[in-house]
Amino acid sequence: MNWGRFPFSSTGTLPGTRRARMLQGNTSTSGQKTFGIVNGTNPQETQDFTHHFWPTGNDQFRESVDLYAEVMAEIDEAVTGMVFESYGVEKYHDDQFRLTFHNLRLIKYKVPEKLGGDMVLRSHTDKTFSTILHQNYVNGLEINTKNDEWVAFDPLPSSVVFIAGDAFQVWSNDQIRPYRYKVTLRENEVRYSFRVLSLYKGVIRVPNELVDKDHPLLYKPLSHLEFLNARKSVGETEYAGKAYCAI
Repeated sequence: MNWGRFPFSSTGTLPGTRRARMLQGNTSTSGQKTFGIVNGTNPQETQDFTHHFWPTGNDQFRESVDLYAEVMAEIDEAVTGMVFESYGVEKYHDDQFRLTFHNLRLIKYKVPEKLGGDMVLRSHTDKTFSTILHQNYVNGLEINTKNDEWVAFDPLPSSVVFIAGDAFQVWSNDQIRPYRYKVTLRENEVRYSFRVLSLYKGVIRVPNELVDKDHPLLYKPLSHLEFLNARKSVGETEYAGKAYCAI
């Protein structure tokens, strides 16, 4: 994939139509370039995205993204299914996944040497239900442990990382801890990552089976899309689900 040919405007957003505004790109002060495809498992969305970068078409790119998105969605479905089953609530999984859609996000990180030294990007938890992260061979991912220690995590380029988001924490009634992480850029090579964001069109409710005397109900029902739209007032805080809908 040749990132250098992508026609970002000076503001980092894709030029053109309403569809282009939906497929936003962004260049941060840390040199991080990000763009994504809304509902990226829908081949029409991938086609529209491809058309903005390659008006004459790029079947290889489009077909590769379609296949990649399909496989990542299958992994998401399988892993969340195992989690639901482990909590004895697998009967809810099919309905849950029927209202799930996936956004694709591609990120290119600038070489630290060009930024004047190591670059530590802000730690955060994702506002998603879950995120699947796939990175190239350039490391930098760090995770926060329950003991509040930062540990470098260097998965193989052929592997993916499944990340529980704030919405998953709400659903689990705090029995699942959202994954807090950050990226520290040290290697003088370009780092790429691909993220598949799992979002829910409906209202997330804690299953009755996850509430008892040892686990009292901690959250009100959460409209995931309203929660995402409220990020400006909630802010980019970690564990934002607690701030938004805790009882």
